[in-house]
Amino acid sequence: MNPIKSFQNKKRGISILGVLLLGVIIILVVSYFNISVQSVVESPETQKNFNYVASTGRNIWHNYLKRPISYVWNDIVYVFGHVLRPK
Repeated sequence: MNPIKSFQNKKRGISILGVLLLGVIIILVVSYFNISVQSVVESPETQKNFNYVASTGRNIWHNYLKRPISYVWNDIVYVFGHVLRPK
């Protein structure tokens, strides 16, 4: 088998160094355009948006996702974990 072809077929995710490098690049680009990240984050519009997203996420979690995910985690994963765990 061709080693180059097998290397190209592997699915690869982004590493932690890639994430850090991407973060540095984003900060450099934002700085180049003279945008203050602090003023953007502290602006009232941004705070309203963050609060909206957070409250919507909490609402979705408590009203739709908490019961089924808790059931799956507590009753299925927990039980199978104890049954399948080697002694």
